Amino acid sequence: GSRSWKSFYVKLDGLKLDFYSDEKEASKDISTLLSLSIIGAKCERLTNYIRKENAFMLRLRDGAEYFFAAPSQMLMENWLQSLQNNIGHRNRPDSTVMVRPFTPSTETSQTSLWDRDSAERQSSKNVLL
Repeated sequence: GSRSWKSFYVKLDGLKLDFYSDEKEASKDISTLLSLSIIGAKCERLTNYIRKENAFMLRLRDGAEYFFAAPSQMLMENWLQSLQNNIGHRNRPDSTVMVRPFTPSTETSQTSLWDRDSAERQSSKNVLL
């Protein structure tokens, strides 16, 4: 399958990571494009990932991997901290909801698109670990 980057607006809600097409959709509380359980997941910085700056990875319990790229190092660190906090508090489904803007970062994206709140996902479920 294709491993191209796509833009999403992502919301961390307790032990769920919800993907929407944009912030407007997320605020309407309509059905998500994708909802991932982060119970038992691991997240880490991608320090040697050359294609994107401020990249990090989330590996789910079933082995699926999702790659993210944040527009700044601070946002990346906020996301990592929030994910690790929520994964660590398995008995707290009411963990703080974190909503952070991510930017589209496809190879051809224009900087004028960067004021859209969105996030990126790269699925590599076919990778054998």
